[in-house]
Amino acid sequence: MNNSRRTKKLIVYKYMELTESEAKNFWSVYEDYQKDLLKFFERLGALLKSYAADYRSKSLTDEKANKLLNEWIALEQDDVKQRSAFIPRNRRSSVYCLCHPRVASAPAVSMSWTAII
Repeated sequence: MNNSRRTKKLIVYKYMELTESEAKNFWSVYEDYQKDLLKFFERLGALLKSYAADYRSKSLTDEKANKLLNEWIALEQDDVKQRSAFIPRNRRSSVYCLCHPRVASAPAVSMSWTAII
């Protein structure tokens, strides 16, 4: 785990103030979500690198641009599916992440769901 992910986890830990039973369930969901989130950002990074390489080399054709756009849309759709899959698991963890009063009082609440969780 790199420093930024470790720091993010510490911030979540500090403000959640979970009981032992809540923590047991919450952290397994959190870790799984983070793994999926990392995969999403790796795919997004690869897509952006591909676009940047074609743009810099002035080889970005309409066909390539359309392909990249379709890949981006598919990536975003996959992301929504992944996030949706975590909703039932999150509910079972007895801690409703951003809806939970402990989280709502955290300063990080103004950040996006992706940035926090």
